[in-house]
Amino acid sequence: MATKAKKAPAFTGLPIIKRLAVKHKEDLFVGECKDGGSWARRHVRLDAWAMARSWAHPCTYGYEIKMSRSDFMRDEKWPAYLALCNRFSFVAPKGLISQEELPPEANEKGSAP
Repeated sequence: MATKAKKAPAFTGLPIIKRLAVKHKEDLFVGECKDGGSWARRHVRLDAWAMARSWAHPCTYGYEIKMSRSDFMRDEKWPAYLALCNRFSFVAPKGLISQEELPPEANEKGSAP
């Protein structure tokens, strides 16, 4: 009788979303934030979105999480996220994306939170 091969656990962005939530603990934070109802039209969905709680310096942050290099290389939908935030960042495990590969619009500097 043959035994079933075990599937490798899928990588998810949930641990990164949790760390982003901690980074933005003083802000309004939404994981998997979309720009409206999905029943009426196609929508844009950021992996995470945050809004600084500040009247003097309002700022919104959009995050796109990448768990694989191939996902980053073939992503063509990220420019649509720019209209939803003041600052946009790709967030990935350390070493997955080099700083030189990031488009200029990805203006948050540094590694994952």
